[in-house]
Parts: sequence; structure tokens; C-alpha cells
Amino acid sequence: MRAIVTLALVLLVLPAVPVAAQNMGFLGNSPAAYFTADDVKLFQDTGRAALETLNPGKVAKWENPTTGARGKIKVLAAFASQDGRTCKRVGIYNKARGVEGESKMTLCRTVDGHWQVDPDATPAGK
Repeated sequence: MRAIVTLALVLLVLPAVPVAAQNMGFLGNSPAAYFTADDVKLFQDTGRAALETLNPGKVAKWENPTTGARGKIKVLAAFASQDGRTCKRVGIYNKARGVEGESKMTLCRTVDGHWQVDPDATPAGK
């Protein structure tokens, strides 16, 4: 589970970099361990689009027909955090080379406009 959470941080939040240049050994037998650079880009682009545009209940899907890797990101909830940030709770599912993985996490927009994983974010007023 920790590898999947870290994967989301690496793939959704950070800029795209070639897979070969990333130290991805911690991913073990997760789908992302088998992602090509094109898979990573498709996943990142889909994740960013989901965070920027989708409302709760909506799903963004990606697929690389060349490698067969695919996945989806579902926005589960959207809220303003106690400190005023825009946050979204998402469910992430990916599959590559027959290996499947899924997780849920909360990401919040930082003051510079990037999305950051924040497992402690709670809606304002709670």
C-alpha cells in the first residue's frame, strides 16, 4: 500500500521524467513497476485532468494500446480543507502486464497550484 501511495505522489504530482531515470525499485510488483515512459505520461496527464476538472463520482480512464497498460482515476469527494485548500479524494486503479493495483488518497492544491498528497486533510468545519 505504501508503494502505491508513493507511486501516486511520484506519478501524479511530480513532473514527467523518463521511467528509466526514476528510482522505482520500491514499487516491487506493482503495475507502475512495468510502466513505460509513455504509460507514465498517460497516467500523469489523466490524473492531472481528473484533479483539475472532474466532479465527485466522475471517472477518467487511460490506456496505452501499445503496451496494454491502463487505469482509471475516480474522484470520490471534493472539499475545502480546514486551512482553505481545495482537496480531492480519489480512487486510483492501474494494470500493467497482468499486475493490478488500486488505492485511495487525498490530494490538495498547494499555493503554487500543484497537487500534493495529504492523508491528514479534513473538510473545513469538521
